[in-house]
Amino acid sequence: MHLKVIIDANLAESLWQLPARSRREIIDIFEKLAFHPLSAVEDQIRATDGRMIYRTKFNRWRVCFWIDGPVDELRIVEVSRAR
Repeated sequence: MHLKVIIDANLAESLWQLPARSRREIIDIFEKLAFHPLSAVEDQIRATDGRMIYRTKFNRWRVCFWIDGPVDELRIVEVSRAR
């Protein structure tokens, strides 16, 4: 399975502000998630609209996303530094 990774303009702008090394790390995470989205899921929550939001952690980054199966898209909701 290979999903297209989708992020909104606000998230893209905030990621662009990060140092190049951090951007590369995050892009690598997105590529891993595109091929194996559920392999590293730590937990999941149900959003108010009923969608399942998955949370995963890769080293120092936490990524929240949902999968839009009918159109093969992985929608990134949030990227933050993991605690």
